[in-house]
Amino acid sequence: MAVAQGGGASGSVLENVLIKGEYPMHEDPSVTYENPLLNTICPGTLTVTNFRVLFTTQLTEQGPDHFSSVPHTCIEKISKKKTLLILDCKDVRVVKIKFTKSQLLEKAEMTIKTFCNVRKQTSVFAWDNKELENATLCVPFIQEQEYERFSVRYPGLESLWRLCRVNQNYAICDTYPPVLITPASLPDDSVAAAAEYRSRGRLPCLSYIHTNGASITRCAQPKSGMMQKKRDVDVQLTNALLRATPSATPSLYIMDARPKINAAANRAAGAGYENTSHYENASLHFLNIDNIHVMRKAYYELKDVCVDPEKDSKSGFLTSIEGTQWLNHILRILSGANTITQYIESGGNVLVHCFPSSDHQILTSEGFLDLDAALHQLESRGAQVGPDGTLSGTGDFLVAGLDARTGTLVYDRPTALLTNPPGAPVVDITQGARGKRRRLRPLSVAATEGHRMRVLSVHGPAGTTRAGTLRASELGDRLCRGEEYRV
Repeated sequence: MAVAQGGGASGSVLENVLIKGEYPMHEDPSVTYENPLLNTICPGTLTVTNFRVLFTTQLTEQGPDHFSSVPHTCIEKISKKKTLLILDCKDVRVVKIKFTKSQLLEKAEMTIKTFCNVRKQTSVFAWDNKELENATLCVPFIQEQEYERFSVRYPGLESLWRLCRVNQNYAICDTYPPVLITPASLPDDSVAAAAEYRSRGRLPCLSYIHTNGASITRCAQPKSGMMQKKRDVDVQLTNALLRATPSATPSLYIMDARPKINAAANRAAGAGYENTSHYENASLHFLNIDNIHVMRKAYYELKDVCVDPEKDSKSGFLTSIEGTQWLNHILRILSGANTITQYIESGGNVLVHCFPSSDHQILTSEGFLDLDAALHQLESRGAQVGPDGTLSGTGDFLVAGLDARTGTLVYDRPTALLTNPPGAPVVDITQGARGKRRRLRPLSVAATEGHRMRVLSVHGPAGTTRAGTLRASELGDRLCRGEEYRV
């Protein structure tokens, strides 16, 4: 690496860089910064503020000739090698800062961790900074203004859609705004009742209206279950979406972002997807976008390849990129967006929903259960948890694990209760059901990172009773047909 000429930054420079309420908490004028893009090592000053990590080099009339800023909330991982501090960022950046002494590194690391490991959201700089209360750093979302903007784009909006305040104080859905845009033909009590049929109360509401009056509405998956049960209030609301359009022959395209196998698996847990025979002029389309666990895994693999392209030099950079499957994920997302655009341009109405808000499910001999429900099952059956996390007395409660050697699902008694640490690889048992060519560890759960529940894991010790086996592909076929499987 080339060494760039530079020097420390004085306090006067920081006065022009820092924003209101931002104050230096630690400073070291004798560090060097590795710039991977320019392949240079820049000497300069490290400043840790209550908002971010700053690195500045030699001054010019326009300011420092090199400037690097990493907000604390952007830092995903902190590691060190001797006197080298490494910050892995959520935006794929890897910041490397070298110190002259290990004691100086530890001081800087401790200060950074103080602001990175904030447990309460209200303690983050954006919330805690009282000096920025009257400053306008971003435009807040106000549904009434959005409604006015829609009215300009489509003048007939007011006769078809209205502002609905049924979610005041987040009474129906804590992830929706207090004011919603719903079909004008539907009263508040019907809107509130329809929310009960959608996961976490995320009922269909307007997100976008086109110049031709076609709409995009968003919602969560329906609570249809294995029997595809019909709820009149949901049918009433969904059909009202069709009538809130100027088209004489309106159509509704329900776009489920999930692969069908994932949606079918959620039916066994009481959720699932729509039965289009219940609605007027509706059709259902699966976009085959993988869940967040698979996407996150591909993203991390892509990051590894880009940060260190020589790590797997035998296969080549482009081959390594292809192996992450990231481009395939992006292709499905763009393809889905393009399909939605075409439907809207043609005057069709689109209803979009995706994965459930809580898809922490485990496949048991009693079907797919939420992890909370699984834990209650174990507790109700007198399961004992040892100090090392081992389970005893689980009785007839059986958990599915994937036998990687035979490709079959094996139902065993759970032997341990483990926590799911942040960053740990997550295995969704339904991935095996899709028949993808990937080696899966014999885990029995699908749980998101940092989930508060303990996770069941089948270790398969000698003498474990097999309650039954079922080939993964057969399980996938049965779930797609809506059949329930019981051991």
